[in-house]
Amino acid sequence: MALFKSLSEHWQTQSKLSLPLSQIRRIGLLYYAYRLFISVILFVTSYALVYDASRIMVRLPSLLQQLILMFYILFSLFAMTLFVLVKHKSQRQLLVAFVVDVIFFNFLIFINGAADIQMMLLIMVVVAASFMLLISYQAVVITMLAVILIIYQQFFYAIAGSMTLLRFSDAMLMALSFISVGFLSWTLSKRLAQVEQIASQHAETLATLNRINTEVISKINHGVLVLDTKNNILLHNHAVTSLLHVTDLYVTTTNNAFFSDTQHKPAISSVRLGKTRLGKKMSARFKRLIGSQSQEFEQEQLKAVNQNNLKLNEFIKEQLPRLQDKLDAARLMQQSQFELQPFKHIDQPLRFNTTLLQDNSLLVIIEDVKRERNNAQQLKLASLGQLTASIAHEIRNPLAAISQASQLLIADADEWQLTANTITASAISPSNDANAELYQMIFKQTKRVNRIIEDVLRLSRQDKPNLQVLNLIEWLTDFIANHFQGHDVFLQGQCDCQIFFDPHHLEQILINLINNGLKFSGKVHAHAFVILKVGCDVHVTIDVIDEGVGVTQAQQEQLFMPFFTTDNQGTGLGLYLSQSFAHANHAQLSYEAEHEHTCFRLMIPKAVQSPTGHMTQSSPLK
Repeated sequence: MALFKSLSEHWQTQSKLSLPLSQIRRIGLLYYAYRLFISVILFVTSYALVYDASRIMVRLPSLLQQLILMFYILFSLFAMTLFVLVKHKSQRQLLVAFVVDVIFFNFLIFINGAADIQMMLLIMVVVAASFMLLISYQAVVITMLAVILIIYQQFFYAIAGSMTLLRFSDAMLMALSFISVGFLSWTLSKRLAQVEQIASQHAETLATLNRINTEVISKINHGVLVLDTKNNILLHNHAVTSLLHVTDLYVTTTNNAFFSDTQHKPAISSVRLGKTRLGKKMSARFKRLIGSQSQEFEQEQLKAVNQNNLKLNEFIKEQLPRLQDKLDAARLMQQSQFELQPFKHIDQPLRFNTTLLQDNSLLVIIEDVKRERNNAQQLKLASLGQLTASIAHEIRNPLAAISQASQLLIADADEWQLTANTITASAISPSNDANAELYQMIFKQTKRVNRIIEDVLRLSRQDKPNLQVLNLIEWLTDFIANHFQGHDVFLQGQCDCQIFFDPHHLEQILINLINNGLKFSGKVHAHAFVILKVGCDVHVTIDVIDEGVGVTQAQQEQLFMPFFTTDNQGTGLGLYLSQSFAHANHAQLSYEAEHEHTCFRLMIPKAVQSPTGHMTQSSPLK
């Protein structure tokens, strides 16, 4: 029992091992063309043998023979047409064709009255093809059918009284030949299927590695280019088109309904339909559908990649000849590095690192020099922030002592002037007045140093914002009344909009901007004023406008850098802190150079209601 079960499992395993469907269809189409050709040849030769060598008519083919040959030609043509038009159930169509072929050839043998070598070879071709194109047990059925029909004819001849021992031995030899051919064909087809399976696994592994490599390269911030020996592009990522500003040339695929975004594999490939007969049929249909969709998608992706490579290659050769020349020169060296300054389509300096690979292809890494400098600056500022925060903590204690001492000295000086007699006071009043001024100066400067320390500590903390829904016009009206009553700060704009912002951060940003506006406007005009202009379009904007001297082009590049100031009394941290607060709330603070007056613009996403009913930002700007 155990042996039978083991043989059954082995048989099922071998039965599942067959060629891929695409391969079966290609070979099957060749077989259909072959059988159509054979049917025509048999029909023609049946009339060609009517005359002997002396051109005397020997005999005409019988009516039955003519009908059978005509039927076989029509059936071969119909079966071939059906096989071409109907893509599914290919093996079932082939099974029917093989059964018809075996019966047809045996019937011709029966009509002719004796087996000839030509018919035996044709049946052997059918047996061999069945093991190549069908599941093993189906091919065995075809072989057994051929054997049974050959042997059955001998029993029919025995009944008719025309059977001889020689004829029976010929039939047994033919049956043994069919079995031998079937076994050899089965062994060959099994080996071929194993090779196909291994090749398919290797191809899938390579495709997976290629997808992973493509995914990794696409995630790299630097541009990656691989050029062949003629400087034609073999591979590039999207960062290249972004750095070279040729994103409008980029071709993407749109037909990806059946595929996930990460691995470009069928999104329904993991569907389990059970082990029932219906479930297996549906699963097979799903696999065929997904397989065809996967092939179409991969072909579409490959076509898009080739188009992108060609377009980018043409763009570099036509629009960036300097880059092409430098790449040609870099190929002569094993490894090189060069920079391109802004020109034409490139608006920022780029660094190109080239490396010659083993197959003489050239690997080019493109880096944004400006981004690299900004990253270095951010690291520098982060280290500086930690250092200044620790120093600020250390300075705060002695500063508090100095401030307290100066306040005590000021109080003592005031008390001395009140209690001293007139003569003595008049004698020492100049000195006391000078000391009082010095005490006031010390106290004033300690307050300024303390304000710098507070800014530095606030900068180093970077507390998480407490986002709240604010009705902007109402909030700004209260803000101006509370902080700038007595100053000419005007609010313009009646748009009814809400924002999602930390009120303390918004307060700090606007206080810094308005104070700067009043200060610099007052240096130019006797009457200083600031206008808050609110706009509401895709995003909410708050423009802080004054009529000061403005900001020069050189100052604009350093405007939001820490400790940069044009005022001797300033700390240089106000605008940097304001921009940091804006970024923490997913907003943007910028200087509008095109405005007719001095204008700082705070751009904030609108507050919208989420599907769950909570208020959130529409689309964060950072």
